[in-house]
Amino acid sequence: KLILLDSLLQESSLKHKLRDYEGRYHGEPGREYVDTRPIFILGRNLTQDYLKTIEFGVEEGSVEVNQALSHMYKCLSVFMYEKIGNIEFLNKVAKLQKRRIRILENTVQNMKKFDQREKLTEVLEELGDLYMEMLELKQKKFERTAGNLEPRLLQKLAYLSLLGVRHYKTVLEAESQAYLCTEVPESTHQIIQQICEAENIFPQQFIGSPLTQVPKSYPDEVAKDAVKAIYTIGRFYNKVFTPIRKDQMQFTNLAILYYRLVVDYCSRNSQQSRLLSYEYNQSINSADLLQRQVRMQEEAEKQTATPENQ
Repeated sequence: KLILLDSLLQESSLKHKLRDYEGRYHGEPGREYVDTRPIFILGRNLTQDYLKTIEFGVEEGSVEVNQALSHMYKCLSVFMYEKIGNIEFLNKVAKLQKRRIRILENTVQNMKKFDQREKLTEVLEELGDLYMEMLELKQKKFERTAGNLEPRLLQKLAYLSLLGVRHYKTVLEAESQAYLCTEVPESTHQIIQQICEAENIFPQQFIGSPLTQVPKSYPDEVAKDAVKAIYTIGRFYNKVFTPIRKDQMQFTNLAILYYRLVVDYCSRNSQQSRLLSYEYNQSINSADLLQRQVRMQEEAEKQTATPENQ
């Protein structure tokens, strides 16, 4: 990251600070959190100083620097991940991830002011991965504090899940815009229709606009990101937890439908099978597992139902 910053700083006075820093720390990697934190603080301060010298959101270099800053936070959090069995360290990692999210969310908002489609897609993908990481950290906290829950932890879990759904719908829309066509295979049309009907039950401010169409096929250079977006929407729906059983079943059904959409696309575009093998295999297994769970739950309810309820 220091090399990246060096190329961005050019001949500014900050470059001399960077040269001095490289001379003192070359070949001395941080092996522990206490060794790495001072390096991180200096790198963070350099990026913040650089951003103050430009009109934020206008120069492409600012995007690169913010990505570098996000990655610095990620590198720092690595030293604590192995200790997240301890709730204190889990909270520290969550705080670092939250800062990364804020950095990239602000970057995305500023990037939308000027045309950088490819770079925007890259940052959106990185931000989407962060939402999933943050959600999984919150789930770990839920598991470790089940006997003494924070009052709003369940709300935070639901919020992050639906935020991920809305985010990846934005990614999918950006990836699909140029490749939409009127001819959609019948199998795809049926799945999308079921998704649309299921999503229309919930307010759009929670889950975004209902999915109405996906391309028949994506070019190879776009297919991986687009299909990953569909698959990840399914993952986020699968992670929604609500005490309202009817809503819970709807979210589970939506997860299954998005997994089926991935399988449908991959089966139809077999020439991209190697490229999409992970999403394809995971979607088959996840949809099968969820369908089994739904059937088992329904059978259990029938067995425990009273004659009056039946």
